Amino acid sequence: MSRCLTCVRLPLLVLMCVASPALARLDYRVEIEAPRELKSTLEKGLNIVRWRLDPDMDAERLKRLVDEAVHEAREAAATDGYFSAQVRAEIESAEEPWVVRLRVEPGERTRVHEVEIRFSGPATSDGEARALLTKVREGWLLRRGQPFRQDEWEGAKRQAVRELSGWRYAAASIADSRAYIDPQEHRASLMVEIASGPPFRFGELHVSGAKRYPDALIENLVPVHPGEVYDRDKVVLYQRRLLESGYFASVQAEIDVQRELADAAPLRVAVIDSPKHHVESGIGYNTDVGPRFETRYSNQDVFS
Repeated sequence: MSRCLTCVRLPLLVLMCVASPALARLDYRVEIEAPRELKSTLEKGLNIVRWRLDPDMDAERLKRLVDEAVHEAREAAATDGYFSAQVRAEIESAEEPWVVRLRVEPGERTRVHEVEIRFSGPATSDGEARALLTKVREGWLLRRGQPFRQDEWEGAKRQAVRELSGWRYAAASIADSRAYIDPQEHRASLMVEIASGPPFRFGELHVSGAKRYPDALIENLVPVHPGEVYDRDKVVLYQRRLLESGYFASVQAEIDVQRELADAAPLRVAVIDSPKHHVESGIGYNTDVGPRFETRYSNQDVFS
């Protein structure tokens, strides 16, 4: 019986020894030749880098990842303003580990050629908003002659909307935006349309989160009244007043920007009470007595 078992085990052992090299993970490293900023982006974002330690990696899968890397590198170069990038990839399998070389020649970077900023909605016929619209245009971040980058394009649009929505038109948003790229001339023509939405006015104050302090304390510090034109600076001032009172560790204040509430948008304030007992300690120095240890105690709960 033992002889038969030995006969079975021996071929099985030989089979495992023959099969094991085929089951081993293919090891490789990735070398990227590209401008420093683009190289850093590729090293963090390419799938071929992320999957390098995959235990199931084999030659066929690696070939697919290399083909993907060429496409990914072109897209990454485009988001950084290089729309004519030349990308080459090769696999060197003569040594261990294998080497994947990715070379990116970005070419000339595309620059902003012209910018058109449009407005739509009630703000366009609001004489009091004329200066604000001018400020949005003059404050546009991605200017003529600057390199076109996708992140900066998106950031410029966000900043323009934030600027417009800071006074009266709290629900301003991007209605349309387009970047026309001319890869031969390396130029980008930008168009963005910002819809103002309806004019907003402050509505009633809604307070939440206060545990130990009465709502009247929070209401007494509000710098606005129902019916006044919305102004973000006044909301920020209100937050600062509440924090500087010492009664609250955290304050969040914002209006409800649903368009149907524009005539009386609720001002919602959420607070977290400060600790009831507060102790500060530190080491000071006095020229007369030398070093000294200081401790300060305060009780914020004056309403108990």
